[in-house]
Amino acid sequence: MYKIIVYITVFIMLSCSKATTKQGNYEDYGNQEIEHRDSLLVTFTIKEWGLLNWRGWENYSKDYHLTNELVEYFIAGTFYSPDKTKVILWVGEKKPNSKSIKEYSESDDSNRICPEGADTVYSMTALIGIRNSPNSKWDLYPFDQQLAVCYSTKEQVINVLEQYYFKNMSNHSMYVMQQSGDGIGTRVLTPFAYNLLDSDFWENSWLWKKDTVGSYGLYPFQIKGYDCNINDYNRLLKYDPKTHKPYPNNERKPFKNSLKDCAKPFDLPILDYPKEIFELYNN
Repeated sequence: MYKIIVYITVFIMLSCSKATTKQGNYEDYGNQEIEHRDSLLVTFTIKEWGLLNWRGWENYSKDYHLTNELVEYFIAGTFYSPDKTKVILWVGEKKPNSKSIKEYSESDDSNRICPEGADTVYSMTALIGIRNSPNSKWDLYPFDQQLAVCYSTKEQVINVLEQYYFKNMSNHSMYVMQQSGDGIGTRVLTPFAYNLLDSDFWENSWLWKKDTVGSYGLYPFQIKGYDCNINDYNRLLKYDPKTHKPYPNNERKPFKNSLKDCAKPFDLPILDYPKEIFELYNN
């Protein structure tokens, strides 16, 4: 999981007071029992993402002396909303710290998945999911707000996500499209304002509010990014931004026909789920 890339993550820490904060820890609160069908669905999904080498999930045989069959995928934390139509999952990998096919250093220890790491390494991230009803199949998306990479024990990666989701998430800010008021159509750094275990998280967090201004009704986690803003919507061009050819008769047209066109949804891989998994849900 997670190719050798330098990730620069900027956390803007803003203070926010709430009366419903539960600090908690993994052993006391963290691991609801995952439904068997959900376990099958999630495990199949992340395995397939790995084979497809999609968004950080890695097909290790491309770069290392390792096949994905030797990777142990696991679900370490399951957090359902009370109505079981929303979920956050902690998912990870246990794998041999195999050597890279290409040598980058004279040191053998440096030419591995995790340079200088243990012989077996663990990594973990999170998924977020929604569905229409408790019996529908989940739509799953990456939710990599906190990564734990190249640790030597499962307990260590759990602790990293525990610290973030139980204690620090409420202060982490992301750019959110404003839905009303003077700032409508602009993106503003907005704290999550809730930790995962807070009683109001599932109802009041902006994570669960659809963007109907900058997208066609997508949740924030369904949006990979935006390629314009309200100023682009107001801008008139003499040429087609896709073909870069002038419009006929010196005509000018808006850069975007609608601000809703700005959102770039996640291009999720289309997976062929086994019949025995698909039939466990009422879709």
